[in-house]
Formats: sequence, C-alpha cells, structure tokens
Amino acid sequence: MPDTIDNLIHFEEDELEYLRGSELFERTKLLREKTILFWENHVTEIVKALFDKEGLAFNDERLNTCFSLSNWKWAMSIVSSRSSFVPKQGLSIVLVSEMINHQTTSEKRRPHRYIEDNGDFVIVSKQIYPKGSQIFVDYHQPNSELLLLYGFRDERCQVDNVGLPIGLDPNDKYYNEKVSILENHGWPLVFFFN
Repeated sequence: MPDTIDNLIHFEEDELEYLRGSELFERTKLLREKTILFWENHVTEIVKALFDKEGLAFNDERLNTCFSLSNWKWAMSIVSSRSSFVPKQGLSIVLVSEMINHQTTSEKRRPHRYIEDNGDFVIVSKQIYPKGSQIFVDYHQPNSELLLLYGFRDERCQVDNVGLPIGLDPNDKYYNEKVSILENHGWPLVFFFN
C-alpha cells in the first residue's frame, strides 16, 4: 500500500483555500469533518474496548502512535480509493479489482465490472490485453470526484463538470425567512448546480 494518498482530506488549510468558492471546497470540508468526528467519537472508543479486551493498558500515547487521526485518514483514503460498489453489501474491497487503475477510455474499449448471481466479481473486456500489461477501468466520474476521492484529475475526462454555488444574500431583507424555509425542508443554504 502507498505511504501517502493525495486526496483532498489530506490537504492543509492553506492548500484547501485554493478551492474556496468551488463545490469541492465545501465537500472537502464536510468529508474532513465527518472523518474527524468518526475518529473522535468511534475509533477511540473501539480502540479502548480492544485494549480492555486484551487486558492491555490504554493511554493517549498509544492511541496517537498507532491509531492517530493521520493514520485514520490514511486508512479511510485507502479503503475509499480501492473499493467497488457491490450490490447488497455496499462499498467493498474486492481482491484484484482494487489494483485496477483509472484511464479514460471509449465505451467500446471500456471493461465492465459487475457481480454475477453467485456473487462472483467479474470484469469483461472487448479488448485483448498482452500478458503482463496493466488493465485500466474508466471510473466514469467527473474530475471533482476523481480529485476528492482519489487525489488526481484526468485531462481527458469526458464527464467533467463544474459546480456553481447558488446561495442566499445575507443582506436580503427576507434572508431570515428564506433561511427558515430552507431549514424547515432540510435543504442546504448553498446549492451546487452541475
């Protein structure tokens, strides 16, 4: 496994500022907050329980050495960048499939991944690959997703899009009423249109 992952949850605050005003800025902040909250609220609790079960003394130094937030972000990045969606199971790491990288390809040359009725994960390709060559799969995602989840962008991306934030003007005399309506419906204060 790689020592580092360059997806956006690893960006420093000053690096993240380059994304301000884009859809990725808010999505990255939200993903980072969720990652940190999960680590604070669940990982430390699970680690403490494991230490207790094994009869080991737990302390913050051990937590920060082995199960640090940095290590948690790395682990979450490894899982999210190598998982495939499996029906009835959700995101799963599928052996061999997690080693296939992205390359934009035409529909004609694109290998297809699916799950057979017996649960086998299958990749079918119309292209003949020479022995020892690398197989690529087109993730078929916009650059915003590729950057957020995998840490790269693809100049040949055929499904690229740009999110435009649309929000409320705090100086609008009806601002509070509009915020109230949005909150009552569970809608965000800023929408992103692609």
